[in-house]
Formats: sequence, C-alpha cells, structure tokens
Amino acid sequence: MDRCVETFPVDRFRELLGVPPGTYSRADNFQRKVIDPAALEVNGLSDMSVQIALERQHSRALSAV
Repeated sequence: MDRCVETFPVDRFRELLGVPPGTYSRADNFQRKVIDPAALEVNGLSDMSVQIALERQHSRALSAV
C-alpha cells in the first residue's frame, strides 16, 4: 500500500482509541492529549507512517478525523 485515506466520524474514532465519552470534549485538548500521542506511538513503533488530520465544523467542534 502506498497511500490509504480513511475518514472517521469523531465518535467512532474516539471509540477506536478507547477514549471514554465526555472526556477531552474540546478539539484542541483531544488533539494534544489523544491524537498526537497516538500518532507518535504508531510512527515510532512500526514501519508504517500515519498522519491524522482533523476536519472542523467551526473553530471548536470536530466533524471528522
């Protein structure tokens, strides 16, 4: 595989990462405390590289990851 792009709704992505509902409800906290460490861990432990981009409805709300 050279490239694979997949879009998840935020609730599904939170479920996949094991983040309890209601925690890290602000987009900037979710990115800083959950997404960035998860991407760093995957990129550090495997031969594959992952990039996670947030799609925002407006400045504070996420629509998809």
